Amino acid sequence: MKHLLLFENFDQTMPEDLGLSSGEKAALDKGLELLTMEQAAVCYLYAKELYSEIYRAMVSAEEFAPSELSTENPDDLSILIGIKRRSFDYAVSKMKILLGLIPQGSQAIYPKIINFFNQFSEMGKDGVINIASGAFTPDAMEKGKAFKYQLDSAKAQKSTETINMNTLIRDAYKAYYRMAMGRMDDYQAKLKAVENTIKKLAEKGISITPSEVRKVVSSI
Repeated sequence: MKHLLLFENFDQTMPEDLGLSSGEKAALDKGLELLTMEQAAVCYLYAKELYSEIYRAMVSAEEFAPSELSTENPDDLSILIGIKRRSFDYAVSKMKILLGLIPQGSQAIYPKIINFFNQFSEMGKDGVINIASGAFTPDAMEKGKAFKYQLDSAKAQKSTETINMNTLIRDAYKAYYRMAMGRMDDYQAKLKAVENTIKKLAEKGISITPSEVRKVVSSI
């Protein structure tokens, strides 16, 4: 039985500039990737928790040496088939909705995923495994590794920026607290230090709230 779910504001016309439906363009605007049928087949099997079948697909793939990465681990599997973890999670969640495993709520589902789901639902398990095997290629794995590297680099940069910001806040707070201590009681000195720290960071173009300052300096 085919599942028909409507995508909000979906227009089936194909824009001449990109050859994409509006649903596909919306996915790209959200930073999601457009899955191939092979990648979608892997997501379908994963949504059904058919992990051994995914492994079968991987080991049967031509020119692909089975990796030490796990076909049950979503981080590993997204690398193996060459898509971002976010895109993998999105596709799996939509497949689960179509399978009736989780409620849809107000979420939209792109027609391309519905079409893939309908095709997989109407074929035998071996047919889906055969299609899924095409997702496991050396090029896909290299692409997946590149995505993982970009994500790790972004996380490392964010962590460094957070550390630098916290150091800036702590240094300013401690300096202003020491200045205020001789002129007022401890409670008032802390309030004054928070106030002056906010002003100091504002001069550097950094906007921060009193609660954010207190959170950083709570261990001082």
